[in-house]
Amino acid sequence: MDKPSITAICKKCKKNPGAIVVRYENLCNDCFTRYVQRKFLRHMAKYREGLGADEGRKFMVCYSGGVGSTGLLDMVGAFYNVMERNEKSPRAVDGVLVVHVDESEIGEESIDDTILNEAGKRCQGSQVVRIPLSHVFDLLPSSITYTWDPQTQSLRSSPSHPPSPLPPTERFNALISSLPSPSSRSDLRAYLRTKLINNLALRENCSTILYGDSGTRSAAKILGLTASGRGHTVPYEIGDAVSSTSTQAKMEGQGEERLAVDVVRPLKDLLQQELESYLALHELTYVKSEIPELSNVKNYTIDQLMTRYFRGLEITFPSIVATVGRTAEKLGKAVESKGEAGRCRICGMPAEKDVKKWIERLTVNEPAPLEEIENSLARMQIANADAPADARKEDDKDESDVTSEVCYGCLAATRHAKAPLPWPVESVQGRANDTQSVLDKYLID
Repeated sequence: MDKPSITAICKKCKKNPGAIVVRYENLCNDCFTRYVQRKFLRHMAKYREGLGADEGRKFMVCYSGGVGSTGLLDMVGAFYNVMERNEKSPRAVDGVLVVHVDESEIGEESIDDTILNEAGKRCQGSQVVRIPLSHVFDLLPSSITYTWDPQTQSLRSSPSHPPSPLPPTERFNALISSLPSPSSRSDLRAYLRTKLINNLALRENCSTILYGDSGTRSAAKILGLTASGRGHTVPYEIGDAVSSTSTQAKMEGQGEERLAVDVVRPLKDLLQQELESYLALHELTYVKSEIPELSNVKNYTIDQLMTRYFRGLEITFPSIVATVGRTAEKLGKAVESKGEAGRCRICGMPAEKDVKKWIERLTVNEPAPLEEIENSLARMQIANADAPADARKEDDKDESDVTSEVCYGCLAATRHAKAPLPWPVESVQGRANDTQSVLDKYLID
């Protein structure tokens, strides 16, 4: 961040010399700290209310070791510890679970256990978990296999089956290696991560999941999601206090179970450079994540390109980055009632009904002659008039073709997959019979 001149006075208190420039304003260290913490507390206001004797409230903090999650954990720790020390205030939080999803098996940087232990010490009595991303197949052992059919240009599924004998790592590698591009691998990997976090939160009775997304990160996600055909998910991916549902696949007639956890992004009003200044001021270390320099731009994922763009933009035009997030928050959520939108069977997000027909309606290669259109309409009317009523209502349908049940983003990500894709799904019965905490396998001592 730019440094103010020596003679500059803090814009807020009008007393102390400015130390940090925040969106063109000079702030002293104390006022800057209060500025950051107020932004955080504004989104945590409802969690300061006391709980009843029979109520429970447990936080899950998603910790990657980066700027946002490190700042988030520090502020959650202060929030939780103050509540614990104040005997006069009603009980507001039952506990904190710090979760680190380890993606080192696919080349991402790994965090040492000592860093995770230090992170856990910021919240008294918290538990710290390191869980490999591939173990989503351990947490959700049942799966459905999806296969791309190049002849019919459709996505097909095989019936759900019992847990595979293959280790979770092999099943995960089979899924990732079958996807056709870096962007599709990054895209579906993010939804596997979300599926893992959501189901772990539900199993451990966490009422709220906290993400450390900054305003810069949110802006990058907005454009990245839009570019990958997932613009309809923007309110769910950047929103505050959004209900995150664990949508279960229909497992051999069991139906669908919908459970919810609140998702909060308390740092979304802060830019990444502001969080970096906060960490430096309080001498908090974090893992720096650098996007590698690649010779061919095609090897970048959409997310990497958007992150690079907004990280550069916030240095010179911070107000533009903030405006992107505020504008996106005004978007409404997809309507899921009255059959206007369903849920994608892969990512679980709202989806257009029959995305294949939706694409056909939007795509025009060349206009057809007017005479041909009129003749086609006439033939359709005659055929409909002669056909029996039952035949008109129900066409022959291939049950394995699930193209109409996935969203455009997942269809684009799985199109041209090199091999069958095993996708983890939750068995309702499996959860009911799970009496032992999954944390036993992943707790950091």
